[in-house]
Amino acid sequence: MRKSLIQQARDFILENTEKNNFVFSSTEIKTSLKNFLIENGYLYSPIKNIFLLKKNNEDIFKKIEENKFGILEKLCAPKKILLGWWILSWEFLINYYLWKIKKSRIFRIITKSKNFESILWDENSSKISDEKIKIIFKPSQIPRITRKIKIGKFSFEIETKLSFIINNFYLFKDNSDFKKIILETDFDIFEIESLIKNKFKFSAISKIAIFYKNNNQEGKYQMILKASKNNWKPLDRRWTKVLKKEKIKKKKVKVDLNDLF
Repeated sequence: MRKSLIQQARDFILENTEKNNFVFSSTEIKTSLKNFLIENGYLYSPIKNIFLLKKNNEDIFKKIEENKFGILEKLCAPKKILLGWWILSWEFLINYYLWKIKKSRIFRIITKSKNFESILWDENSSKISDEKIKIIFKPSQIPRITRKIKIGKFSFEIETKLSFIINNFYLFKDNSDFKKIILETDFDIFEIESLIKNKFKFSAISKIAIFYKNNNQEGKYQMILKASKNNWKPLDRRWTKVLKKEKIKKKKVKVDLNDLF
């Protein structure tokens, strides 16, 4: 016996509520059911081809906020398997590596060719711009080292700390949180040599080495220096100075030995 659209909608809502699934790509819902749910206010599309299952009177902004990482997971996994997962990077990684994920409002996704941005909210919303969630797709061909992570039950591919700080040094070099990540990042000489051989931006590697020198991390500076010499590449010192430490003159203490006479 064929189910009515109302029964299909009931079954769909019950099944996915029990599984705690509220985010769907357009192809995951049968067209007739999708249209029925949209017309009755149970589905909302915060961005093209992505749908949120919700109560028909529920606050959309709150629902997007609760499910932003589910939306991101759908956006970061393109249909064409050969393309691989798209990489989540930039501002989000500063918050991720400093354990401040909830603060993230801007998410940049690195792709091979896609280039556009969107707000996860109705354009007529009265919410101020800082509260809205922005998704930015950016094309990039530069080399990256990535790893897979999970946030809750959702999976993403992101840049490793070392790859991130090398590729984004010029973009975030004045950001205090980014500087903190640089200082906290550990690596060995083989990782630096691998970056050089894989044509990561050597001027950024050089600037980071000098940043370590100027921030009393001599070991990391020497490691990058040695890796550079091993690959016949002198550090790029243009527009960068190693800060000389001022010598503090010790105050002379007057010795009174008069009582010995």
